[in-house]
Amino acid sequence: MKDLPDWLIEKPAFSFRSSGKRGNPLFKTLSALSAFQGKFLLRQKRSEGFIQDFDPRIKLLVALGACCLAAWTGPVVALSLFIIAGLLAGLSGIPPFSFYSGWLVFPLFSLLATLPAATSWISPGETFFFFFTKAGILIALTLALRVAASLSWVMLLVQTTPWDRLLRGAAGLGLPAGAVMVFAICLRYLLALSRRMEALHLGRLSRLLVPETLGEGHRWLGAALISLYRTADRLGRDVGEAMEARGYRGEFEN
Repeated sequence: MKDLPDWLIEKPAFSFRSSGKRGNPLFKTLSALSAFQGKFLLRQKRSEGFIQDFDPRIKLLVALGACCLAAWTGPVVALSLFIIAGLLAGLSGIPPFSFYSGWLVFPLFSLLATLPAATSWISPGETFFFFFTKAGILIALTLALRVAASLSWVMLLVQTTPWDRLLRGAAGLGLPAGAVMVFAICLRYLLALSRRMEALHLGRLSRLLVPETLGEGHRWLGAALISLYRTADRLGRDVGEAMEARGYRGEFEN
């Protein structure tokens, strides 16, 4: 057997996966698109789990009740709801990292956004830490825990119920047929647009001969987002015209 040439087996002098300390924007966006499609859009029903086989109408009502309870009660109840959602996710076969990844940043952001209101200038009271008061810290923590509890139950519902069953359950609870149709169309074309964005990135990577700089990657990504916006606008117009051509006149049947 003939030996392979040196240029084929030697280590390349560069790597497309390294573009400075922050990483290549193309690979980061591709990994985010892949995770988004696999976790939310192309999710299939799990074969085993504690609440996967429950009626989606019951799960919708329970999730809605938990969100309302978290919004109207204090931090202790909100924290309890957050813990209960995590325990149910574990019993349903969802790994903790898969359940919590991607959305815990929102409670953290709400906490940071309300920290200025926790100072003594806005929330008078006994000083707890620097300019922060106990009453202000309690208000900020309550808001963050309410956001975390509500999102945990929403994510539990989304990750244990396929979209078709979820939409049928919403229709069974009396959601108007027009709203169900809009949600179904949004899910379908959200997947189409994410695949379009993924194809743009893969096409860009397949044509690169040398690694690009971080600034070049950001500039190309901005142009790709503009192209995606134009595609979404054109797709929406085409879908509306196609529906009208098939007899749609703004009326829905339940």
